Amino acid sequence: MDSLKRLVIEAGNKKGGALLNVIDRLMINSSDKSIRDLFEFILEKSSVPYIGILKKWIFEGILDDNFEEFIVKENAEFKKEQVSQDLNNLYWLERFTFREEMIPNFLLKYKQKVLHTGKYLNVIRETGRDIKYTSTSLQDREAFPNSVVAAYQQEEHEQIDSSGLNMP
Repeated sequence: MDSLKRLVIEAGNKKGGALLNVIDRLMINSSDKSIRDLFEFILEKSSVPYIGILKKWIFEGILDDNFEEFIVKENAEFKKEQVSQDLNNLYWLERFTFREEMIPNFLLKYKQKVLHTGKYLNVIRETGRDIKYTSTSLQDREAFPNSVVAAYQQEEHEQIDSSGLNMP
């Protein structure tokens, strides 16, 4: 019970990636195997909504984050229509950016790939092109890195190169 009490206190009002980090840290720092197993179970179940948002972002370029708990945030001020009006606007750089406090530890070193994969797909989607990607399973936390890298590489090499768009 003390461990669950500690989780409630440390979690406070955290959500999304920030909450996943609290659970992950408590799991890693626990010396009792049964408590680690409990936190691992809680982390697995708590990750389900986050994984759903991640899948839509890296496989479809859709940011479906109604509660602002994902790694990426959208700046609605920047619209694709502005690109034709001002070719030097900050659309690519500023439309989607990081929400630093929502980056889960297990995605930290892949955050650039997560951001750019979704951005690429979003731009392609907004130009009316069809996006074809066979998504892989993201149920296992350990599989995240490989899935993110695979999505990034496929979109970077196949979709972007074939679209003729020149993006960083």
